Amino acid sequence: MPARSAKPPVDQDNAWKDMLDRHFPEFMEFFFAEIHAAINWLRKPVFLDKELAKLGPKHLRGKRLTDKLAKVLRFLDWLIRLPEELGQKLEDEIEKITGGKRMPYVTSWERRGEKRGRKEGKKIGVKQGLLDAIIRQLNRKLGKLDAEVKTQIEKLSVARLRKLIEDLLDFSQPADLERWLKRRAG
Repeated sequence: MPARSAKPPVDQDNAWKDMLDRHFPEFMEFFFAEIHAAINWLRKPVFLDKELAKLGPKHLRGKRLTDKLAKVLRFLDWLIRLPEELGQKLEDEIEKITGGKRMPYVTSWERRGEKRGRKEGKKIGVKQGLLDAIIRQLNRKLGKLDAEVKTQIEKLSVARLRKLIEDLLDFSQPADLERWLKRRAG
């Protein structure tokens, strides 16, 4: 039986990653033609392997195989819409893997979106808080409100809700509220 030569193992993982570094546009064009067509290739892709590796649990660090993450793919979320339940499952899995850490890089579009989202959420929260307080106070002061009156109140702007929360202190009967709503309808 011939003796086997002891060759060092081939590092196929790094060879694969090197190929992706050099031929990423071609890789995308071959495997994901529609996505490739949507990418602006005038901007060179940025690979975020180190950032991706940092997201994993510390006990898995050291010599391990890490996938490639290219910044150019950040738009995939709006190209590929997962059903709500799968999106939540993916989010839960990422949370479990990363231990709650987030990628350090956030695009300017993401920052603007987060800012708009916080602003919109704050507006909704303020309005809902006013509505809850007003409905509770009116129910206590005038008795249970009917659905139509609640609907009218829910359609009021935040400014009108702020006025109502003050004026309702002077109401003594449901007719006072009805008159107030008629005067401010629209």
